[in-house]
Amino acid sequence: MDAIALSPDLDGLLNSTFGELAGWQRVSAQQEWIDQNLRAQLPGAPTRPAEIEQRVVEGDYGTHYAYSLLSFNGTREEPSSVLSVDYATRDGSATAGTDYLAVEGTLNLYPGEDQAVIPVEIIGDRAAEPDEVFYLDVTNPVGGVFPGGAVQLTAVRTIVDDDGLF
Repeated sequence: MDAIALSPDLDGLLNSTFGELAGWQRVSAQQEWIDQNLRAQLPGAPTRPAEIEQRVVEGDYGTHYAYSLLSFNGTREEPSSVLSVDYATRDGSATAGTDYLAVEGTLNLYPGEDQAVIPVEIIGDRAAEPDEVFYLDVTNPVGGVFPGGAVQLTAVRTIVDDDGLF
């Protein structure tokens, strides 16, 4: 039996065809659509800074959202490119898993977007306790620079106890 030489679809030089490039662009466009539609479906999500609640009532059961609104007013390296930042919650006096659900990830701001909401779920309980705080750190801007050359932006949220005096 004779061996037949096969060539890969993409060679080591990444000389791809137009169809392969267009396929990648379709995936990219779908990801943008998915991201933007998920953001639009957040219940009670703020759309401007004045709507952000710095203090969120804990509640007695279940979960509800505390929001941070990332408004990027730094410098974009290329206005027609995606800007991404990493984010993660950090315990203050509030404890992840007990008082709120920790989140971390990468947030993409697409061309034409300069803000997006980051939700954090607050866990309700019936325990009398002092008000507690947690932080949301935003780092590692790719495709832009934070104002003043900052390397980290931090938001603080207070979970207000509604179960009686501590």
